[in-house]
Amino acid sequence: MMKDFLQLEGRHFLVTGAGSGIGKQTAVSLSEYGAKVSLVDLNQEGLDKTLSLLSGTGHKAYRMDLSQIEMIENQIKEIIEQQGPLDGYVQCAGITMTLPLNTLKYDKLDFLMKVNFYSFFEIVRVLSRKGRYHPGMSIVGVSSTAAECGVPAQASYSASKAAMNGAMRSMARELGPKGIRLNTVLPGPTRTEMYLSFLETKADTKETDSGNGYKLNYLGDNEPVDVANAILFLLSPVSRQVTGVMFPVDAGYVSC
Repeated sequence: MMKDFLQLEGRHFLVTGAGSGIGKQTAVSLSEYGAKVSLVDLNQEGLDKTLSLLSGTGHKAYRMDLSQIEMIENQIKEIIEQQGPLDGYVQCAGITMTLPLNTLKYDKLDFLMKVNFYSFFEIVRVLSRKGRYHPGMSIVGVSSTAAECGVPAQASYSASKAAMNGAMRSMARELGPKGIRLNTVLPGPTRTEMYLSFLETKADTKETDSGNGYKLNYLGDNEPVDVANAILFLLSPVSRQVTGVMFPVDAGYVSC
């Protein structure tokens, strides 16, 4: 019954960062609801693994380096030529750098912004042209609570996610007349490979602690499926009146 409610069957979605974490789970969940998924990631091994987990047929994996912004348009054209126009796009691709401000030089910041933000901007630009999407296309960017709450040594990551949120709001207004919706989800701490690696290396071990003996994300850490569920709702026609929204999936993190 829920599959019928979300109305995702037969629709085509592009998911970047599909080789691991939230992107992997989003692709798997979409396939379970009858959608066709085009997977994008830099990691071929991760792509192959995700592809093997998908239900149904018609899915295809594409290895792309999203830091190579000038190559994105032709690569997206290729996906559409082979797989057809899109009903939705999810930007799950992203990297983080745990670097104190005095070590964060321009080259590192520029690389992170290319992967986390410029690629998102470019893919939206490319997809929003006639013939590349079906009416009602929904775009979801995976942002972060780090865009709203400061985290030591994460200024670059926070900036990239705040940029995504700001651009999303303006693009939602610009593309609304075309019938294209844009939203972001803001996950709190989520048990992905990237987050677990961050926990091992970060200097501040109280990042999810209020300092008063309780966790800021007081319902506990997310699992990737918790974020994927919110993404699927925003991709679905049942959320057709939802656009320009930052949607926290944070177990209460930003409410403190």
